[in-house]
Amino acid sequence: MNINDLYPSKYLKSDDIGQSRPTLQVAAIKLEEVAENEAAKPVMYFNGKEKGMVLNKTNALLCAHCWGQDTDGWLGQWLDLFTEPKMFNGKVVTGLSVAPKLPQQQPQENQFQNPADLVRPPSQPNTDAAAPTAASQPIDDDIPF
Repeated sequence: MNINDLYPSKYLKSDDIGQSRPTLQVAAIKLEEVAENEAAKPVMYFNGKEKGMVLNKTNALLCAHCWGQDTDGWLGQWLDLFTEPKMFNGKVVTGLSVAPKLPQQQPQENQFQNPADLVRPPSQPNTDAAAPTAASQPIDDDIPF
């Protein structure tokens, strides 16, 4: 009998993902009271998943760095979720970490005035036989340290 089956958690924990590294899409960020007598904490929910992940400060700041300070801008963004050793209350534990995916940069409309601007001509080979190459230069073995 698995104790996690007897007392299931409402929130994601490291045992839920093990050694996998799922790529998940952010569906919602909600402030929730996750423990009695403690301030509400942000919880990140993902598309297609029941459990949310309580956002610690490190994970929240990583997401904010990549997606902006306003959590409304995080909706629809993608991240990798994984476990790694962390220090918690003076002990090493296995915790959840995020690797936010940067939004794809799309070209702006009319960025290219002419479709020919999208194609670069192939570079011409160097036909100057007298030009020295790095391989033909003598090696200076005098190392100053």
